[in-house]
Amino acid sequence: MKKVAFDCKGTLMNRPADHKVVKLFKWFESKGCEMYIWSSLYSYAKETRTEHGFDCEIREKFSNTKFKFEDDMPLDDYMDIAVDDDCNSDYLAAHEFIFVSDIPEDSNQFEAKFGHLLK
Repeated sequence: MKKVAFDCKGTLMNRPADHKVVKLFKWFESKGCEMYIWSSLYSYAKETRTEHGFDCEIREKFSNTKFKFEDDMPLDDYMDIAVDDDCNSDYLAAHEFIFVSDIPEDSNQFEAKFGHLLK
């Protein structure tokens, strides 16, 4: 089961239910992923979870500079996938990144675009 973290401000926060980011969250959830909302401000993550009614964990973001990352020794604090609006956020503690600008508008394309990340 993959751990997937979504950012709040600029990503999930204040998005309507039919927005591509909200749909992507639900798509990963439907694939059995362990879902997280994270933010540098814990209160944003909590507010966003409530806003969307998601059943997920909330966490503060961790920088990958806080942990020694080695492929053969995964760390519990690392996410498998992080979804963020800031293309410069690749310093976060995640193995793979999806940026909001790369999410297709058509949710029928999610499998083709992101299905390989679930293997």
